Amino acid sequence: SKEVVNILKNNLIAGIVLLDITESNNDFKQIISHYPIVQIGNPLLDTTDKYIVSADDRKIAYDVVSHLIETGKKRIAIISAETEGRFVHFEKERERGYMDALRDNNLPSDDSLKFHVDFTMDGGSDATKKILALENRPDAIFCISDSLAVGCIYRLKRAGISIPDEISVAGIDNSEITEFFDPPITTVDQYFKEIGSETIKMLISLINGELSRGRKIYIEHQLIIRKATQKDN
Repeated sequence: SKEVVNILKNNLIAGIVLLDITESNNDFKQIISHYPIVQIGNPLLDTTDKYIVSADDRKIAYDVVSHLIETGKKRIAIISAETEGRFVHFEKERERGYMDALRDNNLPSDDSLKFHVDFTMDGGSDATKKILALENRPDAIFCISDSLAVGCIYRLKRAGISIPDEISVAGIDNSEITEFFDPPITTVDQYFKEIGSETIKMLISLINGELSRGRKIYIEHQLIIRKATQKDN
């Protein structure tokens, strides 16, 4: 935004932490490129030496979908988000992880089971309404975020669907609601505190001139299995 550009032009800033966003403003990119920068998630700047701290979104999705397959599910839908303008775009990597897991388990990819909606609970609910209208319903739904998963389960319950017997549901983010929702939602803890901590450590080292070559650090994640995908939990 213009406000951010003005701040960067008129203030002495030691360094920048750049979140996983899509930004097409070349003036913005040019201005921030003069500062020490550590990027969280997908790199915005195409520089020779990139300093990045990230969760491995592709592997996260792979692990979730692999878990669904291990529980006996074979027809797995995905509810993802639309990439547009300045939106974050980690959803692309999560979709790739979904596809990788299907391929590695010799399951077909079915375009009729891929849904792109607003990144909200309502979006998850709307996509699930379309899923329920399918002649050949899936036996599991992978939502690329917990907010989508909450909307998904809300719609399934309203339709009288047994979860996980008829349809399993999993999300990502380990939002607080996932533990207390009915049923509790299988999800992934990405350890955001660790991502933040490692980002600041790297930025301080970069500001102090202790780093001379780019690097990328992946923070490990944890799959948290709950009743939405596994009855005995």
